[in-house]
Amino acid sequence: MGIIFAVVIVCVYMVCPLIGKVILLIANTFLPDPIPFVDEIIMWIGLMMHLARLQMMFEFIGRHKKAFLAILLIIIAVILCFCNSNHG
Repeated sequence: MGIIFAVVIVCVYMVCPLIGKVILLIANTFLPDPIPFVDEIIMWIGLMMHLARLQMMFEFIGRHKKAFLAILLIIIAVILCFCNSNHG
């Protein structure tokens, strides 16, 4: 039963946003495990991969500032138009 619970926690962990990963990692550190350190190692690897993806995203935005700002402005304009059309 404990191994199934650990597998479920790790699967949920892999699809969580960054703050969820940090919270689950801290909680898992204090929970007793059927196999010590294995799930913590997997969770630390997942957290490092998430942070690496964030860094790659910020580097991409840094290299393509004008394109990113243009896309961001288009998204904001579409959202504002959608919100205004629902109120009118």
